[in-house]
Amino acid sequence: MWEPTTEFAVLQLFLLGGLCVSAGFLGYCLQHREKRGVTSLVVLFTGVGIWILSELIQIQLRGAPYAGFGMAVRILGIEVTVVGMLFLGLEYTGRERYLDWRLAALCSVVPIIEVALALFPSRAVLFETRLNDAVPWGYELIQTPLFLAHTAYSYLFIFVSLGLLAAMMLRANTGYRRQLAAVFVAILFPTAVNVAFHFGLSPFDLTPVSFVGTAAVLMFATFRLRLLDTIPVARQTVLEEMEDMVVVLDEDNDIITTNSAARRQFGLDSSPAGQSASELFGPEAVDQIISEDDQQLDLTVDGETRVINVSSSPITDYRDNLLARVVVCRDITEQREQERRLRRREEELELLKDLQSRFLRHNLRNELNVVRANAELLADMDDPQQRARYETIVEKTDRILDWSAKARLIEQLIETDNRITCDLSEQIDSLLADLRDAYPEVSFEFETDRPATVAAAPQISHALRNVLDNAARYNTATEPRVRISIDRDGDGICLQIADNGPGIDRHEIEALRDERETQLRHGTGLGLWLVYWVMDKSDGDLSFEVDDGTTVILTFEPAEREAPPAADKQPLTADGGEQ
Repeated sequence: MWEPTTEFAVLQLFLLGGLCVSAGFLGYCLQHREKRGVTSLVVLFTGVGIWILSELIQIQLRGAPYAGFGMAVRILGIEVTVVGMLFLGLEYTGRERYLDWRLAALCSVVPIIEVALALFPSRAVLFETRLNDAVPWGYELIQTPLFLAHTAYSYLFIFVSLGLLAAMMLRANTGYRRQLAAVFVAILFPTAVNVAFHFGLSPFDLTPVSFVGTAAVLMFATFRLRLLDTIPVARQTVLEEMEDMVVVLDEDNDIITTNSAARRQFGLDSSPAGQSASELFGPEAVDQIISEDDQQLDLTVDGETRVINVSSSPITDYRDNLLARVVVCRDITEQREQERRLRRREEELELLKDLQSRFLRHNLRNELNVVRANAELLADMDDPQQRARYETIVEKTDRILDWSAKARLIEQLIETDNRITCDLSEQIDSLLADLRDAYPEVSFEFETDRPATVAAAPQISHALRNVLDNAARYNTATEPRVRISIDRDGDGICLQIADNGPGIDRHEIEALRDERETQLRHGTGLGLWLVYWVMDKSDGDLSFEVDDGTTVILTFEPAEREAPPAADKQPLTADGGEQ
């Protein structure tokens, strides 16, 4: 009867330890299965677990009668393990796009065939057995040509993975190179142990045990190098997702790859890899492209000239040798066309403004002054009815002239952001001196014992006159009254002008609030718009309270030291226009 030796007992102990370590790391990966990079590790350590389990089963059963079942489990573990190694190489070199059901199905074909052969009498075509108590399984495995093909197939997966990792390490940055090196060593270590066994350097196949080292290296990479947190994004995936056109050139300016946006924009049915960049951009454009400065090129695509913004970035290795050049292209044809239309629109608006300012307003004002002068002469006639008509002409003419003056003030406001310092108390006192003469029937109440210096647009006097004039002009109360007060409101200075008139029409306020006028909702003049723009350019606030009259509330910022004084403001006429 076979008695286990100390060597076999130690081997079983190592196998059990390896199974526990592999199961533990597999459990950790399953807990973090939402992270990128975990899929390949789960496949790898599932295969390792099956492989180690097959070794333990064969040691316990021992004997040729159970060889078929034991070898079937072992082959399954080996094939799942090497597939996991391949997946690991693909995933950690940015090629995870290949990890789909098609690759998994393709990699499953050979293991299924091999496991089926091992379970049935036909396994003789795969391997033969010979009793031998000197080996842990109790029998010696005699490999057939088909089994050697199975071994070569497994090594192919391993060396492809190692090749991918080695190639990536040569051009990766330092941080990522350490992670790649850890994955490379994790795969290389059990591979070296297996090669040593096949070349007779080890009496036992310690490959399953060596995966303890693989697990240790990968756990170090996971917890110290953040292996699962910084998986590289697949290069081609990034390129394909970009909306901009991307063309990658080698050091000879030949095309390495392009993304779908570039192929679609340049009308290419297939990848132009291997062609010269001059075939895509034109001979004269290549020198401009590689200058590394943003360039705008006129390229003809399918008979249509397009404006392309091109930027080029070199990719170098750690010795600053040029490896490739990434050329990012953006079609700005529509943007340029919009800019052209916008410039044309601005030119038209400028022409319209000049026409309004230099011709319409100037000529209109001159003609209206003639009409007004003649109407005043005719108003001296004795006929009361005729005189009333001429007075109406004078009134309407004055209103149009006032609108013209206010329109000019608004135009000046829009064209500048300058601000001045002024004392609201002085401004109000100066304006009331004129308004009390113009409206003797209105009671103006204003008292203040301290200055209220604010920062405001240069046209502040015009805005204040407009508010005060409206409060008096349209006040139909039996005893018309206008009350003015100045108070501190937090960090601002609040000027309130309240009257006991009929109240401002809500349409006037709604037009200001929406910043636009319509045919159904519009103001009766430009006065409130002048006030609105003055407060806007003063960084102030304009609001209204309508209840038994109207209260206009103007809130200003306190004056800044650097704002110039209001020494050069325009003198005002009684109607609020410029002299």
